[in-house]
Order: sequence, then C-alpha cells, then structure tokens
Amino acid sequence: MVVVSRKPKSWELDSIKLAYELRKKSPEAINEEAKSLVTLGATLLTAYTGALNLFKIPEDKIYFLRISDGLEYYVSFKSIMLLIPIIFWILSIAFNVWVYFPKEYRPVSNSPNRIEEEFSNMISTKYSRLKRGAIFFVLALSGSAICLGLTGVISTTGPVSVDSFDVQFIIAESQMPIFQNLGIDLEGSSLKTVPVTLLETNNLTYKVQLLGGRTADIRRDQVAGVIYLTEIAQNES
Repeated sequence: MVVVSRKPKSWELDSIKLAYELRKKSPEAINEEAKSLVTLGATLLTAYTGALNLFKIPEDKIYFLRISDGLEYYVSFKSIMLLIPIIFWILSIAFNVWVYFPKEYRPVSNSPNRIEEEFSNMISTKYSRLKRGAIFFVLALSGSAICLGLTGVISTTGPVSVDSFDVQFIIAESQMPIFQNLGIDLEGSSLKTVPVTLLETNNLTYKVQLLGGRTADIRRDQVAGVIYLTEIAQNES
C-alpha cells in the first residue's frame, strides 16, 4: 500500500495554530464574558431598583386571596413587580459567577488523551454555566423593561374616575385615629376598614363616599393597602 503525502501549506499550518490558540484561550474568554455579564447585571439591577422609585407604583393595591379555613393572604402588586425581574437578575449573576468555580479537575500528566478530555470538560462546564447566565440576563432585562413600561402606563398625574368600586383600606395602627375621625370604622379587631365606595383616585389621594352620602379624601401615604371587593365578588360569581 502506497501512502501519498504532501507538505502542508503555510495557511493550513496557520489555521491549525490559530485553532489551537483559540481553544487554549477559551476558558479565559469565557471568564471574561462572565465577568462582563456579572458587572453589567449588578449595575442594571441597581439601576432597575432605583428606577422603580422614580415611578408611582400602585403599592397600595393588594390582591386578596382567601384560602380555606378562613385564612386570608395578601400579595402586594409592588412586590410582584419587583420580585420577578430581581430573581432573574440574581440567577444571572449567580450562574456567571459560577463560571469561575468549575469542578476540580485532576488530569493525568502522562496521558495526553485524558488531559484533552479533562480540558474539554472544563470548557463545556464553563460554557454551559455562561449560557444559562446569559439566558437569565436576557429574561431579567426583558422583565425589567416590561415592568418599568407597565409602571409608566399605570402611573398617572391626574385624577382617574372609577366605577364605584367597593373597597376596604388596610391601614397601619398609627392611622387608626385619622380614620375614626373621618367616620370610617375598622372591621372587628383587624386593621381593615369597613367597606367604602371608591369614587376617584390619583397619585396623592383616594376620594371615597361614606355612609350618609358624605365624601372624604384619604391620602395614599395613610393607606397600607386596598382590597377591591367588587373584583373579588365578580371572580367568585
């Protein structure tokens, strides 16, 4: 059997050398990408939480859930807005930091094949974690943009008329005298007011109708939360 060979051309040798150099630098390149995403993610997370404070988020609106055996649970709209993108940001940062901590490798010095296998495994592990971190980065960025967009839509500077919602205010104990002076009683020993009719709302106040046809303006900072009883009744029916 005759084997015909030829001398490799210079560009072929250069290509092989380039591929070898790129492969050798792969871990370092992945580390640099992860470092960039960690830095950018931490910066955008800080910017996102700061930007939320610039908008009037309806933190006073509370979704009311009734669980069996009389257990009541309240979920703040603001906490929902904040939590989901922040979880994505933290996961993105965590996976990208994890890139720097691959499992321990102990290559056999006298086995080139084993060394190559371990090196490939290290690159694969690092890249897998970087990819997950990048996915969560995109999700966090998209979620933050959506939340800030919704916040801008929800925010308003003028009064908004509503269709006579029946609501209950959740107040702090320190606000009890103010509501009692307005003639708004509390429900039992709880910090929930008796139902009142919400007529109008803006960034500063709620305008409600009390018993006897009187109206009152309640500042938003006097209210910890609002339960929309009309929505609950519609959902239960």
